Amino acid sequence: MPLPGRNHGSNGRVRNLTIKVERLSNAEEFARLCGDWPAGSVYHRGEWLSSLSSASNMPILPLVAREGDTPILAVPFFVGRSGPLRIVVSPPPRLGVEYLGPVPSPQTLEQRKKGEGLFRAIESVLDWLRSALKPSVIYLRTVPELDDARGFQWAGFQVSPMYTYTVSISRDSEQILESFDRSVRSDLRRTENKVDVRPGGVDLVEKVHEFVSARYRTQGETFGPPLTYLADLFRSLGPGAFLPIGAYTERGLEAAAIITFHHGRAAYWQGAARTSHSRLPLTDHLIWGAIRLAKERGYERFELVGANTPRLVRYKTKFAPDLEQFFEAKRSTQAGRIGLSLYRKLRG
Repeated sequence: MPLPGRNHGSNGRVRNLTIKVERLSNAEEFARLCGDWPAGSVYHRGEWLSSLSSASNMPILPLVAREGDTPILAVPFFVGRSGPLRIVVSPPPRLGVEYLGPVPSPQTLEQRKKGEGLFRAIESVLDWLRSALKPSVIYLRTVPELDDARGFQWAGFQVSPMYTYTVSISRDSEQILESFDRSVRSDLRRTENKVDVRPGGVDLVEKVHEFVSARYRTQGETFGPPLTYLADLFRSLGPGAFLPIGAYTERGLEAAAIITFHHGRAAYWQGAARTSHSRLPLTDHLIWGAIRLAKERGYERFELVGANTPRLVRYKTKFAPDLEQFFEAKRSTQAGRIGLSLYRKLRG
């Protein structure tokens, strides 16, 4: 799909604040620009963005808002069509990305409560989209660090809160374990010598996909991310950022998960047990093993994705997590509401 050229810009002037929006050339340039910004997630890495574009068949549209020569906000959009409707999203649906959207610079993040920079940067980016693409649907899910949604509300977007769970793992391991629900502590200690959690390679990535896909089928659903996408993420990101781990018993491999690592934050991204497995607490061991591994690597927070799925909430809260909020922001034309409804059904 042809997209506006690199030099297509838009200026937004408010009082003494002048913001220019421009398109970056590709995911790699986006990552070079904001790869060290603390608000960014593992999903904002250039390798993950390229994999998203390939797996979704949606070209990436990376934008940056600058005040003068200083970048203050960057956003990786993806552009697609649903029939005659042009749809702009961040993230694309059904690829397991919990949130993406704008990444504010460190300075913008620090000053967001003191000035208009963040609001005007968001406004300018959205104006650029409407002018350059005239999309029927714009849909975003923001990072937890972007805790102020007024810029989207003032631009006429419908904004809804969403959530994720995180556990502080900067404490002593025994303190972390003692914070868990008694049933989890008991199960882990009782079966400590019966389950061995250890990392693996691309073969284990394939097992994660197999186990998770089977679990979805038992629920009458289809797991969205294809195996080629997961394998591509492992090859491009490497085990330093994208690590499969397995839970082994006397019966062999019985459960597996993928753990991501980025900027002091590790996350339990995808995982499941074999559908016919021993009745050992395999997921408990995967999560606890992942937390210990993240601690060894010096990470301070551990994310348990799944706080927006009612059937998972009761289990995830057994690990005494903190609740973090992020936002879903959407805007559509009257014709685009059908496309937006379809997107929301497909998202994942």
